[in-house]
Amino acid sequence: MSGEGYSVLAPTLSLGVTHRAKSMPCEAVNTHSIESTAAELNEWVKWLKGKGFNNIVIAGHSQGNVTNMAYLSSYPDASVKKFIGVSIAEGRMKLNDAERAKLISSLRAKVKNGVKDIQENQFSFCQKYRSTPQSIFSYLDWDPDKILAAIGKTKVPATMIMGSKDDRLGPDWTNRLQKTRAKVIVIDGANHFMDGQYEFDLLETVLKELKGA
Repeated sequence: MSGEGYSVLAPTLSLGVTHRAKSMPCEAVNTHSIESTAAELNEWVKWLKGKGFNNIVIAGHSQGNVTNMAYLSSYPDASVKKFIGVSIAEGRMKLNDAERAKLISSLRAKVKNGVKDIQENQFSFCQKYRSTPQSIFSYLDWDPDKILAAIGKTKVPATMIMGSKDDRLGPDWTNRLQKTRAKVIVIDGANHFMDGQYEFDLLETVLKELKGA
């Protein structure tokens, strides 16, 4: 986007690690929460405003968009003019409803009782995501219904760019997004990562949305 004349800030969020400079592997211990990460986003928005930027667009991919929604829900700011979510995740796991409900209930009880032991669960692309109960619960609490409700409540215009061949999300997710107030654009043939030839379709679509911000 910088090549098109847009100023771009792509911060490395700490995820609970001071001066983090590389990706967190699945075997790393995660103690951060969606609330702490949303608070960091808020600090970056305040930093941008301090630099004189008052027409800010928040953009992200996959699970990062759930954190973006948590930010938009907790820190409304008139300088944020638009949200562009590419392949927004839905907060579901590869568990059936009963299994997921059981896990959430267990995590909620552990958080209430102050349990901080590290445990392993399947989360996002990690088969063995190591975290405290509070850390993973904060993210799993953002289930599909909560995400959709947040989209409906935010005052920031939202555009969701989805791939028609995205097999990492539930088959009904794009349809559910289309029933919200968000603008939903489906790139025919694209997968979750919008790679290959679809990178150009994604770039063109994002540029059109930026011009309308």
